[in-house]
Amino acid sequence: MHLTNPRRPLKKLLCAMAAVVGIGSSLLASAADPLKVGFVYIGPIGDHGWTYQHEQGRKAMVAALGDKVSSSYVENVPEGADAERVIRNMAQSV
Repeated sequence: MHLTNPRRPLKKLLCAMAAVVGIGSSLLASAADPLKVGFVYIGPIGDHGWTYQHEQGRKAMVAALGDKVSSSYVENVPEGADAERVIRNMAQSV
């Protein structure tokens, strides 16, 4: 004889509802916060090269998205350990 627990489907339903409510509320809260974007440049922004063009793109992003985004940048970061440190610091400050 196979006995099933009549409360088991109810528990599953309640767990699923709690997950949906939790995910939904976190999405609503994060939708109100601006997206934070960090840029790490290997050279100065005034060099009129790749770094300059990336900076122009960052400014265009801010102009297009307004309050929906906030950005920061660090320039003159050499590739390697320094870049890793800067990126980790930016990620932790979010």
